[in-house]
Amino acid sequence: MSEQKLISICIPTFNRCQLIKGLLLQLNDVAGLPFEVVVVNDGSTDGTYGLLEAVPEKLNYPLNIFHQENKGRASALKKAVMAANGEFVIIMDDDDRFVISCLEQVPVDIENDLNNLKSGREIAGLVYLADDINENKLVGTKFPYNNFVSNLTEIRADYHVKGDKKEVIRRSILQDVMYTVPDGEKRMPTTVLWARIAKKYDVIFKNTALIKKQYLSDGLTKNLTKNRVENPVSAMMGYFEVITSPEEIFRSKKYMLRNSINYFRFYFHLKNKFSIFYFLFAGIIGWTASIYDQIVIRFK
Repeated sequence: MSEQKLISICIPTFNRCQLIKGLLLQLNDVAGLPFEVVVVNDGSTDGTYGLLEAVPEKLNYPLNIFHQENKGRASALKKAVMAANGEFVIIMDDDDRFVISCLEQVPVDIENDLNNLKSGREIAGLVYLADDINENKLVGTKFPYNNFVSNLTEIRADYHVKGDKKEVIRRSILQDVMYTVPDGEKRMPTTVLWARIAKKYDVIFKNTALIKKQYLSDGLTKNLTKNRVENPVSAMMGYFEVITSPEEIFRSKKYMLRNSINYFRFYFHLKNKFSIFYFLFAGIIGWTASIYDQIVIRFK
């Protein structure tokens, strides 16, 4: 096993040879941060394999490379996180770039904030803002204030924070909540991980941009609905983790309703029609039974 680093940067990649090269070379500029990079090549056919085999001699940090047949981003991301050795993990898209000065500040934030800021629950890590690399502005909205302590579901449900953010999460926690990829599916929303973490842990929100995001036409953000329709079980898993959160995790009834509706929305994209009939039938019977329960309790 490699020597443990403070941070593991985990990058799944597929057919983005020049983009992954740019990201790996950018990290040469990082100073004073003990980190490793874990890249999983998800069966690329554009020269990524050769690039990854040749590029380590141009890098001044440890690069762990894994090649696999094309199984999809969900599988590649899981493999990268499970292979990480760092105390903390940053999941990175191959088309995004770091704000180097902020990345170099992360160890200081970990040392100062995780040790000094108090919460009623254990702190899983830090969450930073993201800038749009093309429009040179913040993606979404800021957190209520710097060093705000909350959980990864409440921040969106009750504080209405929007847009992509960048999480720095303890590896042990992230590995503990890691998903199982459903058969035949390739895309898993990271909401599954964040909602599972939110059930047990808080995080510290930093009003500083850690990354610059690039929204390409073939990227995840531009194709959210399409990816969820093609991976309905994975989509449902994300909504399920939110709607099964304990009441103390978030308060918004509107957020609960929206996630509940989306759970059923993508249920109807399942290929197994019999399972849909069975689910609806069971729902009707369950609803009828609940009415019976109320009658029994009232007139007991």
